[in-house]
Amino acid sequence: MIKKQFSIGTLVGVTLLGLAACNSGDGSGTGTMSLQITDAPVDDATSVVVEFTGVTLKPASGEAIDYTFDTPRQIDLLALSGGEAELLLDEAILPAGRYNWLRLHVNAGRDATDSYLVLEDGSMPALYIPSGNESGLKLVNGFTVPQDG
Repeated sequence: MIKKQFSIGTLVGVTLLGLAACNSGDGSGTGTMSLQITDAPVDDATSVVVEFTGVTLKPASGEAIDYTFDTPRQIDLLALSGGEAELLLDEAILPAGRYNWLRLHVNAGRDATDSYLVLEDGSMPALYIPSGNESGLKLVNGFTVPQDG
């Protein structure tokens, strides 16, 4: 039997992240950040399930900050269309200042079965992110966490 896999890279284009971090920060003190994920419809799929295991944030100055979830979180992205969103981080306290990138840790390697599609015909092919299990999905749009914001 041939195992059909889909690349999540094609789905990322419709995935939006909401960061509750805005305004400018001077790099001192702390601020908070909430991270939400949402999606838009995908043709021929009834579910797009992605298993998240954590988030890493990289300040412009300093070491990366890791948040590892106590248990992996499987989220059906298609259930989040029409303005719905799922919270990944809720008011995480972070050093104020500029951040270069964030990385979503996912279980979506070549042999993973924790992230998958459910197609209209009932089949459930795995989603695949090259190096997904090792490095996750890196989003390089920077953002600022304002002091006391």
